[in-house]
Amino acid sequence: MTAPSSWMKKSLAILWFTGGFAAWAIGQQPPPRITSPASPLATGPIPAPVPPPIRPTENGDAAPVVTASATEPTARSIQSILLRAKNELNPNTLPKVDVSKSELQFAIYELENFVGLGTSNGQAWNTFLRLDELREELEEERPDVNLLMDLEMNMRQNYLGLEYQQFIKLRDKLNQYIRALRYGSDPEKFFTFLEKKIDAVVVDLNEPEEGSGLARSNNIGVVTNYLHESGQTPWAISQVRSHYNTPNIQVYARETLLNRLLMRQVAEPNPVDECILGTRILGRACMAGVVSADVVPMLNGVSMRLNLSGTMTSQNKGYNRGVVFNTTGTSPVFATKQIFITPSGISSAPASASTNLQSEIQSIEHRLRIVRRIAKKKAAQQKPQADLIAQGRLQSKVQTQYDQQVNEQLAQASGQLSTLQAAGQRPEIRRIGLPRPTLAIHSTDSTVNGQVVQAAAHQLTTTSQCTISQPASSEIVVEAHQSAAINALDILMGGRTIRSENIDEYVQQITGQVSEEVKREAAGEPWTLTFASFRPIEVELDNDQVKLILRVTKMTRRAQVLNDSLTITVTYQPSYRDGVLTMTRVGDIDISGRGTRATALRAFLKRKLEETFKEQVATKRLDLKQQFPNAPELVINSIKIDGGWVQVGMR
Repeated sequence: MTAPSSWMKKSLAILWFTGGFAAWAIGQQPPPRITSPASPLATGPIPAPVPPPIRPTENGDAAPVVTASATEPTARSIQSILLRAKNELNPNTLPKVDVSKSELQFAIYELENFVGLGTSNGQAWNTFLRLDELREELEEERPDVNLLMDLEMNMRQNYLGLEYQQFIKLRDKLNQYIRALRYGSDPEKFFTFLEKKIDAVVVDLNEPEEGSGLARSNNIGVVTNYLHESGQTPWAISQVRSHYNTPNIQVYARETLLNRLLMRQVAEPNPVDECILGTRILGRACMAGVVSADVVPMLNGVSMRLNLSGTMTSQNKGYNRGVVFNTTGTSPVFATKQIFITPSGISSAPASASTNLQSEIQSIEHRLRIVRRIAKKKAAQQKPQADLIAQGRLQSKVQTQYDQQVNEQLAQASGQLSTLQAAGQRPEIRRIGLPRPTLAIHSTDSTVNGQVVQAAAHQLTTTSQCTISQPASSEIVVEAHQSAAINALDILMGGRTIRSENIDEYVQQITGQVSEEVKREAAGEPWTLTFASFRPIEVELDNDQVKLILRVTKMTRRAQVLNDSLTITVTYQPSYRDGVLTMTRVGDIDISGRGTRATALRAFLKRKLEETFKEQVATKRLDLKQQFPNAPELVINSIKIDGGWVQVGMR
């Protein structure tokens, strides 16, 4: 195992990635949902809101007691869950600083042994992971949490080796230590803060949900995130997620598209060498037809029948005691084989075939006429029996050959499916810390459907499926909820510091190549951006627009430092023409921040953002020919954005 030649911190390239992620979202039925526990609030009529009781505050003033009083069932249920969780906050379950520190030190020790710290390779890893800085910080009485977060993010990069368990364990233990410093150092202060957050969410849930629901899910997500990181009430997180666990990526492929991808012409010549009723038959047969797919309903998997429909023709010579029979044959052929695709792999049922052979004797050859007459009479007597035997052999041969050919193709497809299934576990995902998405598939009598839940165990998706009507003219429809992008970016970008001098290395990790523009940026004036720990980048999909909201907590430019928070908002309007999707920026990039110091660096930051979020970005046509050589080119023919969802139709 060899360490990278130079360690990479982070870079503004992630901003390009963010724009690309949104564009991807514009380009992408659920598994059984986890139902919430039975609740008396879910049965019978919902009582009208009752004014909350009044209790005195510490300074003697009267303040309302926060209660669950929403009229909407889901909101009321979440209110009850959060209020119960607030009453069960327990300092004993907070991550302990001493325990977390000890576990982190042991993880460092294990990694040192794994890489061989005394070797040149071990020293390369020591430098890349900045372990000396980590050891020094562990000796501090008050460790710098921001520096520890930077070190943890440095361990989540797309470099070979970082997917090994020893590296992942060190990263996890460092993350746990950071949480202990944040929440375990002063439990009373943290719980006071968290109780206020919960109360604010409960009060907000009394109001109707607006727009795409981003603000509401954001507020609830903040609370579940704090509960998760501080080790509080896992039952509450699970119950809240039961309301926000609908798949946030859904794909529907029509049977017509599958046939365009899978349908193929068949023209197979085969030699004939048979012996029927003492007559040796030699010649050549040809099968001409087409293979098509017929989707079959199936839960928790996809089932389809691969059908061969064609015609077999043959020209043969039969030899029997010096007599030669010149014959022709023709038969319609139908063969089918049902296959099953499930999360565990690909299987199939035996093939079946049906034929209806019709043969004719065109001529009989022998030098004596009397022999030819006798042969003709004998052949007419034996023809029904001979045809029956030939029919059975033909049917058996078609069935065997079709079974063998399809099984060979399924073996190849099974290998490809295994690669796809392992995509959620591929090294790149483990290296950067993204959770494995949950995939479910099923088929109807006309479509193949896939659903993905892109969320960590504590993250939220959405409360309902996409309600945008599907275009009838599209052969494939992709629906993506804003939470899919938000959840991924939360993990990738939360608390991350981007440094301009390392932008080329980060682009290299993502794309495998670096443009001259990126190289110039890396060699230019130094700057850094540090993103917020929670919801660093949000994607809001509503009213046929894509809005990106970036939250920056710190910015530097040379010796200038800005510690005030900045919120950057960019809005795009998607459109398509001739199958090409174009993203057009709506208005200017908005930068808002507290204090006058934000103004000093605003012009510089805005110039950089203008270079990143260009006024117009066009995508290429979708081409599947590398995976499916016979596949047609897909073009976008519909795009709709509303209520947190983007729906793209292609044909």
